[in-house]
Amino acid sequence: GEGVSFVVPVYNKARHLPRVLEQIARQRGGFRRQYVFIDDGSTDGSLAILRDATRGWQNLVIESQPNAGSAAATNRGVALAREPFIKFVDADDLIGDHATAILLAALRDSDACLAYGEAVRYAEDDPLDLQIDTKAPPVVRLEAPLKAAIRNSMFNPTQFLARTDAVTAVGGCDERIVHSQEYGLTLRLARRCPFLRVDAPVAWLPREAPGRLSTNEGRQLQRVTR
Repeated sequence: GEGVSFVVPVYNKARHLPRVLEQIARQRGGFRRQYVFIDDGSTDGSLAILRDATRGWQNLVIESQPNAGSAAATNRGVALAREPFIKFVDADDLIGDHATAILLAALRDSDACLAYGEAVRYAEDDPLDLQIDTKAPPVVRLEAPLKAAIRNSMFNPTQFLARTDAVTAVGGCDERIVHSQEYGLTLRLARRCPFLRVDAPVAWLPREAPGRLSTNEGRQLQRVTR
């Protein structure tokens, strides 16, 4: 059968973690699950929240390491992933109840190595419908995604599901670029195989996330250029 490893790097996300974990636990579908959390030297109590909130979860791995950046933390998570598919989740984003099932349905019988869905930006007090179940959403195949990937960051980690063997084969994230871990990984995978774009909302991203690196456009430009 098929299975999914949820790989979640965590660094100072105490405020967001309870809801993030709730949505990971709420994933619908009959696939096997493994949960891999890498705490990257948090100083705000994130690790204690993580351990407490996941008590009793099956197939759970929680590792803590000195702060090394999101690329290194993600790669450690990939190394611990035991299932054939990896669902990446940023620790301040929410995944819809059916997000993993929707992406898995698109990717599993395909020769593509990655499927990604749409992101919804939300403000803190917005009412959210995370139960959207998009039956058989349109899927667009990107035969040669490298050009698109170079031109623009196509998605954030929470929007995509990838084949574990493909992620491992390309060497995971480029640790020379400490943050923007998914961008380096996207470029490596885009050279190797087609992507699938699934026209369904799968990820809800907070408009305001204190400390979120993507809100600093100068830093983003610097990393993308590297």
